[in-house]
Amino acid sequence: MAAAVRVAVLGRVQDPYRRSLNHWLGGQPGLTLWPCVGRDGLMPQIVAASPQITGAVDITLTAETVFLFGSDCLPAARAAAQNRCQPLEYGFSRRDTLTLSSLDDRQAVVALQRPLRRLDGSWLEPQEWVLQLTVPARPELLLSQAAILLTAGLPLPQHGEKFLL
Repeated sequence: MAAAVRVAVLGRVQDPYRRSLNHWLGGQPGLTLWPCVGRDGLMPQIVAASPQITGAVDITLTAETVFLFGSDCLPAARAAAQNRCQPLEYGFSRRDTLTLSSLDDRQAVVALQRPLRRLDGSWLEPQEWVLQLTVPARPELLLSQAAILLTAGLPLPQHGEKFLL
């Protein structure tokens, strides 16, 4: 069995995005919550930045690290530009890698707008996924969860399976 993908979440301790994403990560097979500073000499493979970050992001990322952030979060965008990491922007513009084509209380359509390099080196071509929601979703959390699964090479729910937020 392959080792779980290491995911770290940047943000303040009481940040609702960080708390929700950490909680979600704790229940996802194939993913493990990881500190940003590394443990046992291992760095996280995916780092997700909260859209609530307002100050400078002081983090060193490697070329293998995928840095996930909302395109509206300027401190995270600056941190991505200062590092050799693989940035993955989500949001609602045509320049974002991952966006929503539609969203309502029961379903979301997640759209990959350009090829995405997964952690295993394979490429995922642009496409859309229809996700059945268990509860109304906060767009930034939904896009982050989908981006983590896609980057890690894990499947998004299909054929009527519910996407757990």
